[in-house]
Amino acid sequence: MGNRISKKIFLNINDNKLVTLKNPDNLKYYSYIAEQKEKGNRQILITTKQMIKILEIYIYNSNAEIMEIIFLENDADYKKEIDELVTKLNKRNIPFANFIKKIEFLNSNDSVDIQSIEFNYRLNDLIFIVKLYLNGILYISDHGEEATNNEIKKLIMNIGLLN
Repeated sequence: MGNRISKKIFLNINDNKLVTLKNPDNLKYYSYIAEQKEKGNRQILITTKQMIKILEIYIYNSNAEIMEIIFLENDADYKKEIDELVTKLNKRNIPFANFIKKIEFLNSNDSVDIQSIEFNYRLNDLIFIVKLYLNGILYISDHGEEATNNEIKKLIMNIGLLN
């Protein structure tokens, strides 16, 4: 796989649109967030329900495969159970609806939230790998400026539809 680029998703309060900006290194993160706030860009959080919806969109529309789901709570039993479901889902041995029911059950009954999702999908001859964190940080395969920017716009549009 090629390189990945890192972006941070914000909501611009002036036009109420989602925007992606270069993600800073960790040493300058909080000053970067404060700087963006002064420019009218509010940090967003992507909820577990939104992450599930994003997976649904990409699985149904782009035949995506889930690579990893990480929960905020580090519970080995949850992780093992979800990893087994992901394997079955990727092999198309269970319907996506069954997978969603389990995630929603964990989220509503045990307050287990998703920290990040990672999935891949093919577009023409390119394989895109996307990792999305609940704090709006996005990593995506870099396949050249035009193709990568188009895919980021598509992802942001899908997220925007969920807000």
